[in-house]
Amino acid sequence: LVQSASWDGVEQEQPQGQGTQEDPYQIESGAQLAWLAAFVNQSSSNADKAHAVLTQDIDLADNDWTPIGKSYAMQYKSSFDGQGHSVDGLKVTASEYAGLFGHASSATIQNVVVSGTVSSTSYTGGLLGQANGNVNIINCANACNVTGTGYWTGGLVGRLNYQSYGQSNTISGCYNT
Repeated sequence: LVQSASWDGVEQEQPQGQGTQEDPYQIESGAQLAWLAAFVNQSSSNADKAHAVLTQDIDLADNDWTPIGKSYAMQYKSSFDGQGHSVDGLKVTASEYAGLFGHASSATIQNVVVSGTVSSTSYTGGLLGQANGNVNIINCANACNVTGTGYWTGGLVGRLNYQSYGQSNTISGCYNT
């Protein structure tokens, strides 16, 4: 497989697909991944309409990245399958909810490797800042340099939380390097 061209830090392009589980967005470039982040972050009603798969490795080229699900109000609530691909050159310097994904609930993130740098004051992780109930993280790897100056900082995930009793989060087959 050929890695996509480096992302310029600005361009956004809507990918193929409908964002459903049956027809997920087909992400093949940094511009398409940036579009997904903007789509999720523009309205909480988009959170569960953003199912996506990576079709090749993505290079974010150390450009500033706004996490997918950037806040408590804009959580990611869909499925993301990296299909064994990587997202390289991740650079996040958020005040909180920092990672490729910032905040997620009722979501599955699987089969992706992230590398780069992530720094924040709280809820800081290479892949995900905070998992907030019913989040499954499967077969993922973090190769990011992660720095947190406040609380809830981790390599792969900053914080595993639950919204109410009966909800849980799962991390399986994952590692940090």
